[in-house]
Amino acid sequence: MLFRSPWNDEDIKQSVRDGLKQFELEFENRQLTAELIQKNQELEHFNARLEEAVQQRTRELQLKVKELAGKDRIAQHMLSVHSLEETLKLVLQVVSEIIEMEAAVVYLMAEGQPKAAAAVDYAGRILQPNDVLKIQPTPLHIEAFARVSETRQPVNVEHTDGSGIAPFAVAPIVRGDSVLGLIEVASPRTREAISTDELGVVASFALQAAMAISDAQIHSNMNSWKGEIAAVLKDWDL
Repeated sequence: MLFRSPWNDEDIKQSVRDGLKQFELEFENRQLTAELIQKNQELEHFNARLEEAVQQRTRELQLKVKELAGKDRIAQHMLSVHSLEETLKLVLQVVSEIIEMEAAVVYLMAEGQPKAAAAVDYAGRILQPNDVLKIQPTPLHIEAFARVSETRQPVNVEHTDGSGIAPFAVAPIVRGDSVLGLIEVASPRTREAISTDELGVVASFALQAAMAISDAQIHSNMNSWKGEIAAVLKDWDL
């Protein structure tokens, strides 16, 4: 009598094949799902980088438009004769409004040292001369002023931790071979550092402002000379 197994070998083989096929399909499905998740993550990262790049480019273009508007204001100002006080006021207004700084100070060289000549506060108000005279640079500012005067390049002081001083930037006002003065900008309330792009705009304004300031100084000196000559002629009864 032959022994007959209670199962069919072919059925078992088919069941094993079906099981292997199911395992392969599930494994392949898990792989595809993992790849899809990875691709979606990569797409999300790409979209985030693209959005950031678009926002950055938009900020750059907006700043460039503001810069051109500021330069146009200074250029229009130079078409007619203005006093040094009026010129400094315009420069401060342009700097504080265009790049939205909370504070800005123009220093002019006096006996080889920068002295505060005009300033604007966080409300956009031009300080009175007596208040300007009270502005005393800190050792950190004096160090930055020296670097700018020596290199004739703008300096961005971003790290002022522990000093109680808000981050600030300084750009030189240069005409020919002479450093006429410096422009300092800062945001004392928000204590935000000045960006590289913003510092570039300040430096650009300073370069253009140098011509306006130089012209105003020459005009001021001419008026002073005229007054002195007139006084001398009067003394001589001429």
